[in-house]
Amino acid sequence: MSLDYDLSKIVDRDKSDEGWNVTETIIFGCMITDIGKITKANYHAWFARYKIMIPETTVTIFDVRKHIGLHTNVINRTQYWWIKHTFEPRLEQIALDAMRLEREADKEIQEIQDLL
Repeated sequence: MSLDYDLSKIVDRDKSDEGWNVTETIIFGCMITDIGKITKANYHAWFARYKIMIPETTVTIFDVRKHIGLHTNVINRTQYWWIKHTFEPRLEQIALDAMRLEREADKEIQEIQDLL
């Protein structure tokens, strides 16, 4: 499925090359944030989700605010859905990795003790 977008409702979009780079980043950021339409009511949530996923971003809250009116075909997901589907699998994987490392370390310790 393609990522489609509509910029026509953005009031004061920067049309320079640098402005397009920010716009393009925000368009693709809609897939990361699972917020497909940037509005006055949700631009803070969009920025918070994006900043969590891309902490070193150069996109600012002011950039996002300038893109109020941006529409994409990304499905808008609730905060609950986004948190559950973004972090729950990661938490489970971290726990599984920790248990695996612990088993491997215990096995090595036991092998050393058996040699003594």
